Amino acid sequence: MPKIFWVASYPKSGNTWMRAFLANLLMAKEHPLSLNEIGEACASEANIAWYLPLLKGHQSSLEDLSHPEIMELRPKAQKRITEVNKNDVFIKTHNLHGLLHDKPLIRDDLTLGFLYIIRDPRDVVISGADHWGVTIDEMLDCMAEPTAETAPMPGRQVFEKLGTWSMHVDSWMSGETRKRLSVRYEDLLRDPIKYFTKIGMGLGLSKDRARIQQVVEWTSFSKLREMESQEDFVERSVNSERFFRSGKAGGWRKQLSPKQVARIERDHGEVMRRFGYL
Repeated sequence: MPKIFWVASYPKSGNTWMRAFLANLLMAKEHPLSLNEIGEACASEANIAWYLPLLKGHQSSLEDLSHPEIMELRPKAQKRITEVNKNDVFIKTHNLHGLLHDKPLIRDDLTLGFLYIIRDPRDVVISGADHWGVTIDEMLDCMAEPTAETAPMPGRQVFEKLGTWSMHVDSWMSGETRKRLSVRYEDLLRDPIKYFTKIGMGLGLSKDRARIQQVVEWTSFSKLREMESQEDFVERSVNSERFFRSGKAGGWRKQLSPKQVARIERDHGEVMRRFGYL
């Protein structure tokens, strides 16, 4: 039976950029895929398409179900992902790796491995505040809240469980797994050819360096921004002018106050230190 290779991250950490690279490396021929084709090639686990067929016998819609009821469906939805695909499949998730209502957010028995993208939380807070239409301080609260989750999007996706930023990183980067890759967003920005090549080859997707370099160019942040200006990207938040906002690292130095910087480093300093952010 096919299995799932997870493309995992805390929100606004480079997941969509990574999915653009993987989808184009797998599927694009002479021209890059459109943004919405990327979402189809590397779909989200939270997409209601996996859940709707499981509602037989339910008298309500997904929007009417409680969290425990969604979590009853979640393991079955992940099983369905493997059943409708002929081959192993890349799937996006913002879920932390753990349990909720005694049900797994990620089914290890269906997991081939995962790629985890990490980003400096001082930049995540700025991008997240823009995406959700909240203040920096409200986003800081969210990133330090163990019960934090994304809101369901009616007609599009179910909720995802986040936890704190530190909990999220720890849940994926601790413990054993058969195949685990990780990359820092900042390293992808600094040397995209080097790090995307390591990922493409490390996952066994291509040994052709010229092909990988072409895909890296097709999916550069500037190219993705340009594509977004030309098509309606379904993943863009109604709160944001753009999904692909700045694509830079270190913006927190100008946009966060000393008090805000001190708080995020106090909340997440241990994990930040482990991954070279302090």
